[in-house]
Amino acid sequence: MRAFPLAFSLGVVLCLCGCISPKPRGFVDTDALPSLFVGRAHQAYATGKKLVIEVSQIPGGNVARIDAFEQEGALYLEPFRISSGGNGTSRFELDVTNHKLQEDWHQHVYWVVESYGYPFITGGFWSKAKQAPWVRKRVYVVVR
Repeated sequence: MRAFPLAFSLGVVLCLCGCISPKPRGFVDTDALPSLFVGRAHQAYATGKKLVIEVSQIPGGNVARIDAFEQEGALYLEPFRISSGGNGTSRFELDVTNHKLQEDWHQHVYWVVESYGYPFITGGFWSKAKQAPWVRKRVYVVVR
């Protein structure tokens, strides 16, 4: 009796999940951030194991938070954008102690410029060979 509702629920979840972004398999560096990138105007500095980023907000494209993940000893930042808000500068502090970073971690911090999602049921999600490398831009961090 309980198997049918569970199977039905799982089927609905799989149909509605859309595109999922698997862990990046590689990166391609870019020299400049796109003109509409929400973290474009920023300053970054490190104090101990804390990364501080000050972002100039863009009306209609404000940064609400910055998500971070570690891969191969480098720190990757993804700004989470919202459409409300105005001008000004916002300050974000990220504690990096929970990430497995290199000793000179402040030299290995990147913005994720483009990430890719694939439908769960296609080869792009499951096959490493079919996944496009993510685009990244190095963040220059001043050590204080």
